[in-house]
Amino acid sequence: MTDRRTDHPTTIAILGGTGALGRGLAVRFARAGIRVRLGSRDADRAQTRAAAITERPGVPSGSVTGHVTDEAVGDAEVVVLCTPYDAQAATLDAVRDQLAGRVLVSCVNPLRFDADGPHPVAVPEGSAAQAAAARVPDARVVAPLPHRPAAALDAAHGGDDHARAVAAQLGRIRDPEQTPSARILRAMRDGPVPFFRFAMDASERHARHFRDHPLDPASQSRFQEQSAESLRRQSEIEAADSMDFATYRQQYIEQELLPGRTPATAGTG
Repeated sequence: MTDRRTDHPTTIAILGGTGALGRGLAVRFARAGIRVRLGSRDADRAQTRAAAITERPGVPSGSVTGHVTDEAVGDAEVVVLCTPYDAQAATLDAVRDQLAGRVLVSCVNPLRFDADGPHPVAVPEGSAAQAAAARVPDARVVAPLPHRPAAALDAAHGGDDHARAVAAQLGRIRDPEQTPSARILRAMRDGPVPFFRFAMDASERHARHFRDHPLDPASQSRFQEQSAESLRRQSEIEAADSMDFATYRQQYIEQELLPGRTPATAGTG
């Protein structure tokens, strides 16, 4: 059932909910006042993950529970699919009848992984969401964040910008020396020059560039207006802030904790 006061569903099931994406969505749904059921093939794992989520700041006690897949679907108005692509078909087959008439949100990307990283998988139906729709035709399937291979984007828009961008990023993954940070470190070593001197030299170069190539009056005025508006909004935020820094810092650390980390180690490595 939908909460008419807020126009959002009161219960959401997340299939494949024990993974990183499913857990992240569960935290945010729960903080918004929505009951969440994590679905997994392993009920114990789902319950363990759910218990950990309810310990996060801002998550109401009992708002997230763990279940086997079919129990998670239950009477949830919306079902979110977060499984790996190779588990999608089996997961949907197990709950096909239950999904009739439901909204099924597909967060699945058709990818495979090897030593070189992720690679797109050809999907006969066109996309993971389209494959899901074919598998459960009576569900209302939507795909908020679809995966699109660079080649498909280039074919749709012309040119090869997307393929070149992907190739550049893969190059940086395979050879970290291509990253901006590595180039800075290399320049400092070749100098040799300490970081402070390197940063000052870069600042002076940038300053000379803008002195030699000043902004046109319209651009200057626009940036000044944006700066003034940013400062105004910052003042409003600061005036409304009633939390002391120590409390804010503790809540931030607890919110960002990964499994196995503690507040004492959250800022290291």
